[in-house]
Amino acid sequence: MPPVSMMGCWEKKAISPEIWPAMEKRECRFLALHPHMIEDEPIRHVYLAALREGIEQGRLRPVGRFVHGLGDDLVFEFPRSENAAGATAPPGSPPSPTKEDLEILTEALNPPFGYIDSPIEEEVVLPGAGGYGWALDDSGVGSVLVSFDEGPDVPARYGQPHPGPARVYPGYPDSGKAGFQFAIPRLSPGWHVLAVTIVAKDRGRERLLRRFQTR
Repeated sequence: MPPVSMMGCWEKKAISPEIWPAMEKRECRFLALHPHMIEDEPIRHVYLAALREGIEQGRLRPVGRFVHGLGDDLVFEFPRSENAAGATAPPGSPPSPTKEDLEILTEALNPPFGYIDSPIEEEVVLPGAGGYGWALDDSGVGSVLVSFDEGPDVPARYGQPHPGPARVYPGYPDSGKAGFQFAIPRLSPGWHVLAVTIVAKDRGRERLLRRFQTR
């Protein structure tokens, strides 16, 4: 069947539990979630509560977590009451969600975050110049990786003093040393794309992009 959009339901301040029977009635098989596209923090918690409820009720089953574009995507499956041969599944209560199921969900909907201070968007920089920014996560930041023009990831120096995060997010781990630094390699003159990947200690990931020029 064609894809079904439930965006109207998800955008509400509180998601009705009727969403799950509605999707089952339409014979939906999979649900793909793009957490990095949910910019509003309260809405993240609404999603988290609804998806957790669906998992705990056995209406959703996590299939996997995949790195895609700017951040990780989550794919869920709607368990079917019949197998491929058409036989009805044995009765019984739905399987309990595993701790890993709920951890993956929480990680994806509470990703790390940060900002690239330098280079700024479309700035012209000299090869070998330094770049810097900051990164935070509620579980702590495990590493910060940088790459240029989709090249290999290289670790940045994380744990540098930065005044901004400590003032705005004082409750986060290491907020007083949330800065990262890196060097821009000797790239050919022209446009380039910098990607900064923040990897949290709870395995959450977030990707920041910046377009700049070298001369």
